[in-house]
Amino acid sequence: MKKTFLLVVLVAGLAFSNMVSAQTEESEKPALVKCIDLGVGYVPKNDIEALRASVALNNIAFKRFGVYTAFENGTGGDYFTNIIGVTGSVTHFMYLYAGVDVFTKYGLIEKGDGCRKDFGVGINPFSWALVKVGYSNSVGPLAEIGVRIPLGKN
Repeated sequence: MKKTFLLVVLVAGLAFSNMVSAQTEESEKPALVKCIDLGVGYVPKNDIEALRASVALNNIAFKRFGVYTAFENGTGGDYFTNIIGVTGSVTHFMYLYAGVDVFTKYGLIEKGDGCRKDFGVGINPFSWALVKVGYSNSVGPLAEIGVRIPLGKN
């Protein structure tokens, strides 16, 4: 619990410092840019302990919404999920994401209401860096770091 709290405080601090620097550098809002986010992370739940990799295409629909997929593979067992979902940009440096596993044995088709779902926030503390924290009722907190690759100016 302490690790999760520290992670949330760290991410919030990075987001706040980015907001302050963005406001002092330029008075007009920066545009949302189409981009690809690549991330790797960890799901620390004791009985699962999974590594996570994700890809997100942000700001491709209505200049604000996108899609993502995440793969989780357990380090000590047969745990594997493929989460598919949507992203929505709040600002040029922060977006929300939510998704559900559909096709694996933890997915919507096999488990119905008890399927693997997650939601979270992605923050870009620098133009190229990515930090994501999320939560799932199935596996608890999760965290990722990665890179952002812009796809043009807009």
